[in-house]
Amino acid sequence: MKITLNKILTIISVTSVLASPMTHAEAEPGKIHFEGAVTATPCGIVPESLNQVVQLGQVSKANLLQGGASERQDFEIRLVNCTFGPNDNKTVSITFSGDTPMGFANELKTRGDSGNTVIKLYDHDENPVNFDQALEAVDLVEGSNEQNILHFSAEVAMSKQDGATVTEGDFDATSTFTLAYN
Repeated sequence: MKITLNKILTIISVTSVLASPMTHAEAEPGKIHFEGAVTATPCGIVPESLNQVVQLGQVSKANLLQGGASERQDFEIRLVNCTFGPNDNKTVSITFSGDTPMGFANELKTRGDSGNTVIKLYDHDENPVNFDQALEAVDLVEGSNEQNILHFSAEVAMSKQDGATVTEGDFDATSTFTLAYN
């Protein structure tokens, strides 16, 4: 039996691989944080409804100066797993709050580079929403996930304050909402 140099090197290589300890690489562990709240209310609110961003896009300054507004963007607040006591009325009213110009309860002030723009909200019947005033109560269905959806829309417009003129730039605004179960 003739052993060549190539065979010897092959045998040494295979033996080295089999004899060496196997290496095991571990990635860094990941982390998942869970949070929520238990409340004394008859309904829960889906996470997507709690902290929303409504994109109003870009709107023409000329359009705003002529009394126009952006396209209205819909948003909703979904109430889930509603459970009522025997004497509960099964209704809810919502109040939106925010920084409004004096005398203009249906205008939410914006921040940013854009000047004299405001956000206006509308209910499901297209009625303007006044901030810091409860809307008319709506009926709720017990235990239903799909039927307890509160529908709204928003637009950006020029402030109705005297002497207001629109300037270009980015804007944003924040409103909070409170639910009152009756």
